[in-house]
Amino acid sequence: MSIHVIIPLASLVSYLPIIFLVLRGFTVARVRRVFALYLIAATAWSLSSFMAHYDPYPGQTHICVKFIIVTCVWMTATYYHFVRAFVRRPNGLGVLLAYVFVVAVAILVAVEDFPRSAETVDGALHVEYGPFFYLLPATLFPLTGAAAVSLIQRFRSDRSERRRIGYLLVGASVVVIGAATNLSSSLGMYPLDHVANLINAVIIFYAVLVYQLLNIRVALKRSLPYWVVGVTLVSVYALSISLILRTTSWPTYGYVGVAGGLALLFAIMFPRLLHITQQAVNRLIYASTYDYRQTMLNFSDRMSNVLNLDELAENMLYPITKALNAKRAYLFLPEGEGGDFVARFAQPTVTQSEPLLRMGKDHPIPLWLSQKRKTLHRETIDIDPMFKGLWQSEGDEIDALELVLFCPIMRKGSLIGILGLSRKHSERPYSADDVDLLSTMATEAAIVMENAMMLDNLREQQDHVERLLAKTVLAQEEERKRIAIELHDSVAQWLVGASYRAQSCGFLLSEEDNEKAQAELAEIESTIDRSLKEIRRVMSGLHPPALEELGLVHALRQILDGLKPEGIAYHFETEGEPVRLHPSIELAVYRVVQEAVNNIRKHSGATAAVLKLRFERQKVTVEVHDNGSGFNLSRTMKGAVSVGHMGLLGMKERAGMLGGDIKIKTRPGSGTVVLLTLPANVPAAARVEAGGHSPGSH
Repeated sequence: MSIHVIIPLASLVSYLPIIFLVLRGFTVARVRRVFALYLIAATAWSLSSFMAHYDPYPGQTHICVKFIIVTCVWMTATYYHFVRAFVRRPNGLGVLLAYVFVVAVAILVAVEDFPRSAETVDGALHVEYGPFFYLLPATLFPLTGAAAVSLIQRFRSDRSERRRIGYLLVGASVVVIGAATNLSSSLGMYPLDHVANLINAVIIFYAVLVYQLLNIRVALKRSLPYWVVGVTLVSVYALSISLILRTTSWPTYGYVGVAGGLALLFAIMFPRLLHITQQAVNRLIYASTYDYRQTMLNFSDRMSNVLNLDELAENMLYPITKALNAKRAYLFLPEGEGGDFVARFAQPTVTQSEPLLRMGKDHPIPLWLSQKRKTLHRETIDIDPMFKGLWQSEGDEIDALELVLFCPIMRKGSLIGILGLSRKHSERPYSADDVDLLSTMATEAAIVMENAMMLDNLREQQDHVERLLAKTVLAQEEERKRIAIELHDSVAQWLVGASYRAQSCGFLLSEEDNEKAQAELAEIESTIDRSLKEIRRVMSGLHPPALEELGLVHALRQILDGLKPEGIAYHFETEGEPVRLHPSIELAVYRVVQEAVNNIRKHSGATAAVLKLRFERQKVTVEVHDNGSGFNLSRTMKGAVSVGHMGLLGMKERAGMLGGDIKIKTRPGSGTVVLLTLPANVPAAARVEAGGHSPGSH
């Protein structure tokens, strides 16, 4: 057998185990599929070449050469496809055109004399291709060049990927050199192109093995127990039958019965032995993380009676970090009525200086997880069009937290939580086995977490109501105390002074000193006038008269005028036709704007503010935003009650009571936006509470 036959045969045999391991152990689905397709094409090419050089059917060599041509083009197209997947780029028009050319070449060799003739002499293949031969390099070279360009561009643009891309560049260079040998009369007689492609496949296989695109542990874990148990039982069975044959002289039916009985016994033993062997292999493969993995798999059984969310999160995240060697694990849960997903728990715990990712309902990550219901990889965020709406700052936060996996926790078709994992300590990617384990735990935890979250929400709502009631009573008492003090320190004292002066006036009048009496009376009048003005001011603070007398627009403009002494520029605009609303709606708008403007004046450090009031048929919308320093909303809301700051909570409660909604968008260094939406018609419950007054009533 000549070298022309041996090398394609060796390539063919070498490709088969690589294909097996790829299909069993790859962690990235797209790369796995395309690499397997490339290996299958390379295997078909080696098989065609082996058959052509071996020439088992003389006179049919040209048919084998036709298959060589088609499989060579197919292999080049799949290699270009694989490169696009490897560098995490979408397939694009180039991949489509490559496969269209494969189909065109297949049709061409089927209907035309391409090649014109072919024969095998002493294992060497002699082919006359004809005029169509030049179509091959005209297309194969551009495809190979496009693959090289993709690799070089990624190599230059991403330094962290240079070693990973370098393997493929070396492999591509080997393929090009191997293909170029066919242009030499002295080297073309040897199948060096097969050697080059086999070397390229080995380089790729090594690259994906190093970067854990293929997890050899997964392949071993899935196949090794079957091999061990199968070989052991077959060997014991064969030795047992051999020993019986040598030591006994039974009739034939006796041997048949014993053989059948042993086969039945071993078949019964097989599942149990397989389970024991699987556990032993798992302990061998996972070593110190095996117990943590078992803890994750049995999570539901251990935590079914736990209804404390803090305890549940701790027993969930700690085993995850240990079993998967993750730097940190996060549990994102919906918060408040808005349902924004926030990292409520983390293991290890997060310091205050570290960034916190907050994902609203319209955030691409929760939307993707809700629709796909599978684990999201960081690489997918870079290539999936669904994430084009992701803000640059949000992408930076994900990178700062080193988040690379998002696993949905689904219950009754709804997303109730998200497990987020940062990178491994080893900086290697998570394997398919890791992802499967995480998904299994998420499924196990869904029911337990739903119950715990319901109880936690009930407790939080109860505590919230109790705190609000206590604060409301306290606020009422403080307000009464404030009014009493202000009236006592101002109006009461002035009225006392007016009383004394009146007494003095009476005394003077009795002495007929009318000039001094008139002066005293004038002073009394001035004092009483000041008292009336102060009473009006105090009462205006309790209930703004401008709101009832002049309307909402004028009252809001008066609030904004309070920014002038602070040197803060403001702009006020209205949309739609201003109409009178129910007093409770107008008062809610007034109080929210009043609180927002007070915050701008006292805390924001802003130089400009904008107020927009929009009247619509079914609702009224108010937007207040400034260019101030902003703040951490989550921490401020959590600390509002504990420190006695009821402003933000009061705005939310007032809007919710009237069937409306208020959203506050802010982050440190980026200003604040307060968006209030209220129905144009007040709900019945709120109307009763408000006393049922109509607009403009007194």
